[in-house]
Amino acid sequence: MVNPSDLNDARMIALAEGLVNGLSAKPELFPGCPADLGDLAGAMNGLKALMAGDAEHERQMAALREEQHQAMEQLVWSARALAQFLDQLHAHGLIPPELGPPPTDLPPVKLVPGPCHQLRAREHGPEQVELVWRVPISGSRVLGYEVQKAQVPCGPGIPWETAITSLSNRVVLPQPDGSVFLYRVVGRGPEGLGEPSTYVAIRMGPDPEDELDDEAAQPGGGAVV
Repeated sequence: MVNPSDLNDARMIALAEGLVNGLSAKPELFPGCPADLGDLAGAMNGLKALMAGDAEHERQMAALREEQHQAMEQLVWSARALAQFLDQLHAHGLIPPELGPPPTDLPPVKLVPGPCHQLRAREHGPEQVELVWRVPISGSRVLGYEVQKAQVPCGPGIPWETAITSLSNRVVLPQPDGSVFLYRVVGRGPEGLGEPSTYVAIRMGPDPEDELDDEAAQPGGGAVV
């Protein structure tokens, strides 16, 4: 028996395609099939084409993000080198006094990722939760992820702790039955952790629909069960 929670889109398509091919090869074994196999096969081929287009779009977006990361890193390193050069010129009296000293109150620029997007949590199996998310579309390149959790109730302020670190945008974590946990994801860049994602809350129990999230919340905010 196949568990639907263990299937991703590609595996579901492969499974459905196998069923259609099997029904087409031996239609006499399934005289009461409620669906037209030709229509199913056409819909399957159309969906596969859409998925191939999505995969190509994702590859193009990944290449664009890489170009953006390289440009950002080059800009940050160039700005730092220029600031150091101006400091040296000023220290040696090579900048006219009427220009004044270089500004010292500028906020530091760090090479860290922006927030991850579309964080989702669901029950994956007995006392297991699966988290998936989309990579940041801003900030620096991502070298890995830190998944953080907090148990509900947690009082004022949320005491986040590291649940796991990962190189991929999908993890499976243990969670006791009957418990409620908050989860968020933070990307790690060349100079530390970036902005946290919005959080999701999931209750482990008999009802798999006990999942809450809040895409409209600010980074670091979300819905609490």
